[in-house]
Amino acid sequence: MNPVTGGSETGRVGDWIQTYSGSKFYPLDPRPEEVADNYLLGTEFKQLLLPHPERVDVFEPWPGLELPCWTPDQARIEFLARLIATGKLL
Repeated sequence: MNPVTGGSETGRVGDWIQTYSGSKFYPLDPRPEEVADNYLLGTEFKQLLLPHPERVDVFEPWPGLELPCWTPDQARIEFLARLIATGKLL
């Protein structure tokens, strides 16, 4: 095993750990988009999920970010509107 890359072929520093969402995270070589994902996940946990005695919040919420809580119908409308706006709808 290479002590710098952790034996990976990705060119990342150190070994990766699996996050709560199942993605790879390199603690010794974090990338901005990975850190942002963790902040967003923490924000979702805090604002959108009901408290649970067995859940441990491992991610800090994004300071000052407010997430709207949509019904499934509203989420579908928002998703489709944003998809249409990208111009990638078939």
